[in-house]
Amino acid sequence: MGYPPQTTLAKATAKFIAARTPHEIRRLLGRQDYSRKARRGKILLRSNPWEKWEIALLGRMPDSVLGRRVGRSTEAIAARRRELNIPAMATKRRRRLGISIISGRGRWTPQEMALLGKFPDVQVARKIGRSYDTVQAKRRALGISNSAGILRDWTKAEDTLLGTASDEIIARRLRRSENSVKLRRTRLGIRAARNPKHRRWTQHEDRLLGRYSDAQVAQRLKRSLQSVLHRRHKLRVPNPNSTRRFWTKVEDTLLGTMPDEALAKRLNRSKKATAWRRQYKGIPSFMRLRHQWTANDDKLFDKLPDSEVAHRLDVSVSSVVHRRRRLGRPSLNVRGRSWTAEEHALLGTMPDRVLAERLNRSLASIRGRRNYKGVAGYAMSS
Repeated sequence: MGYPPQTTLAKATAKFIAARTPHEIRRLLGRQDYSRKARRGKILLRSNPWEKWEIALLGRMPDSVLGRRVGRSTEAIAARRRELNIPAMATKRRRRLGISIISGRGRWTPQEMALLGKFPDVQVARKIGRSYDTVQAKRRALGISNSAGILRDWTKAEDTLLGTASDEIIARRLRRSENSVKLRRTRLGIRAARNPKHRRWTQHEDRLLGRYSDAQVAQRLKRSLQSVLHRRHKLRVPNPNSTRRFWTKVEDTLLGTMPDEALAKRLNRSKKATAWRRQYKGIPSFMRLRHQWTANDDKLFDKLPDSEVAHRLDVSVSSVVHRRRRLGRPSLNVRGRSWTAEEHALLGTMPDRVLAERLNRSLASIRGRRNYKGVAGYAMSS
C-alpha cells in the first residue's frame, strides 16, 4: 500500500488559495470588501461643489429620489434647496391643489407667526404647510395662549347644572370633557352629585357589624363585601372571625422592662410582633445593666464551670469567658487534659504535627494553644 507524496505547507496553502475567489479570501482574512457594497440607482459620488445640472433637478423630484440619483444625502439635497429658496415637490403639489401656503419649511416668517393663536393649531398647520407638532411648539415658545375659539367660556346656565348629576352625564349634555366639568365644579366649590345607587347605613345595620362575619352581613343586607369591610373599619368594630389578639394595657406596661424575646415567650406572642408594638409605642429597648465584678465573683472561676457561673450571676456566658481569660484563670468546663509548664515549653520548638503526636493531642489543640500563648510557629532551617 503506497502513501501519498508529502507536500509542504506552503504548497498546500498556495493550492488552497488558488481554488478560492478573492471575496472568499477577504472573508477568511477578516477584511471588509467595500467593492461589493453597491447602492441602488445610479450613484455619482460627488462631494465637491454643486454642478449646474444638479441644481436644475432641485424641486423637480422628491429629495430622497434625487439623492439616490446624484449620490448625495437627503439632508444635503434639502439644505441646498432651502439655500436657493426652491420649494420642495410636495409644496408645488399643494399649490396646484389651491391650498394656501405662505412658505415652506425653514425659518418662520412674520406672516406665519401672525396666525398663531388666531386660529387653531390644526388650521394653522394646514395653511402654512407645517406639521401640527411644529406649530404647537412654536406657539408655546412664543408664549401665545391657545385661545383660538377652542376654549368655550362657561355660562351661568351651565354652572347651575354642575352637581345636579354625575360629571359624566353633565359632560355629555354640555359636550365638554369630563375633566373640564370636574375642574369647573371643584373651582366653584360644588360637591359631586350623590350616587343614586348608594344607600345610607342605618343603626339597625350597624348593630350587625361584629356580630356576624363580613360575608354574612353583606349577604344579609345585600351590600358588597368591600362596603361592609369599609363600614366596620370606619366604626372601629373588631372582626369576630379574626385570630388577631389586641394588646391590653397590662401587656403594654411590660414593654421595655425585659428583652423582647423574653417578653414574647411570657405573653405567648412572636418576637417580631413584640418588637413592632414596642417601637409603635415609642418605648426604647431593654438595656441590661453592666455587671460589676467583685472578688467573690472571681472566686467562682476556681469552683464552677463557665455556664454555672453565668447562671448564678445572671450574666451571659461570653461575659464570663471574657472575665476568666482576662484574669488568666483556667477553664473548668474542658474535658481534656490541662496544659502543663513542660508542654508549654515545647510549643514552637518543633512542627505542630510532630508535637501533637508526641503529646498525644490534636493538631487543632496544638495550634490553638500556641496562638493563645503568642508563640510563633516552628521555622524549618535550610
